[in-house]
Amino acid sequence: MLITAHFLTEFQSLRFFNALSDEEKMYLMANSRVISDHGKSNLIYAKDTPCNYVYFVVEGSVKVSNPEEEREHISMILHKGNIFGECCLYGQEKTQFNAFTIEEKTRVISINVECFKSLMRNNFEFNLKVIEMIGEKIKKSEERLHNFATKDARQRIVEFLKENVENNGRKVGLEMLIKHGLTQQDIANFTGTSRQTVTTVLNDLKSKNKIHLRRKSILIRDLAALV
Repeated sequence: MLITAHFLTEFQSLRFFNALSDEEKMYLMANSRVISDHGKSNLIYAKDTPCNYVYFVVEGSVKVSNPEEEREHISMILHKGNIFGECCLYGQEKTQFNAFTIEEKTRVISINVECFKSLMRNNFEFNLKVIEMIGEKIKKSEERLHNFATKDARQRIVEFLKENVENNGRKVGLEMLIKHGLTQQDIANFTGTSRQTVTTVLNDLKSKNKIHLRRKSILIRDLAALV
């Protein structure tokens, strides 16, 4: 397999890559592929697809969702460096959710699960880094469940903004910019609210000069004042 410099750069963005020996890196890349997508809401895999790959976001964003009869339920929004499809590592035979691109330009690495398991069995440092990544996802899921149980709709939308600043924000002077490809319906599907509620809350924050809204971005004026 011919390894190009560009292909190697994609893998170097993964936090566990440096835990591998040169031989292991070649083995990993020979059993992987980079999926480049230049469209929004394109399907990466569908629910009930055989679990043959582990996926990592290297550019853009991905949403993992469970389609319901009336509306989509978004269980996870993933940014650069995040793992998904890891259910295949603990015996799941088919995927439980759909995975879609969010942003217009998204790149994902898919790694053959048997290759990935082999590296986990034989490289303790690599194994530990993967466990840490999955642990971070579990922690965020638990925090989100806590928010659903203890916070009202407005608070959940505000927490969504704060989480996106933490995971995907960029500092612009004293402010924080969130670039995203989400619709207000997507935000509603992620926070368990309605599109109308999302619109009302965002417009209220805008009227109080706490945020500035654009079509594909949100500028947070003062994160500490965002309530």
